[in-house]
Amino acid sequence: SQVNAKVVQLILEDKYDVYMVYNGNYDGNVHAYGPEDSHTLGELRINAHMFAQIWETISENWKDHRTLLGFCPDHGCHLGGPGLEDDEVGGHGLDIPKDREILHYFTALGEEN
Repeated sequence: SQVNAKVVQLILEDKYDVYMVYNGNYDGNVHAYGPEDSHTLGELRINAHMFAQIWETISENWKDHRTLLGFCPDHGCHLGGPGLEDDEVGGHGLDIPKDREILHYFTALGEEN
């Protein structure tokens, strides 16, 4: 996407201290198809691939920087449940365990991790 290409360009230019990238494709598919649908998982793979490209760009070009890099998928969600229609997919906001299951991944790069 244009956003991903832009952040790679900005990393190469080394102008800023903080970069944040949001790709809405995963979130949109969670709400449309549910968290474990092949469409949703495909979009998650795309985002993970982009994360790997950003990590590689930083690793190769910021050897003298100390960097914290995070991959933070949107939010937890559930399929159906109390008060929901059986066919509702990708819901959240009920304060149930599935809505609080959010995996975030971080790595430190640089000489003094």
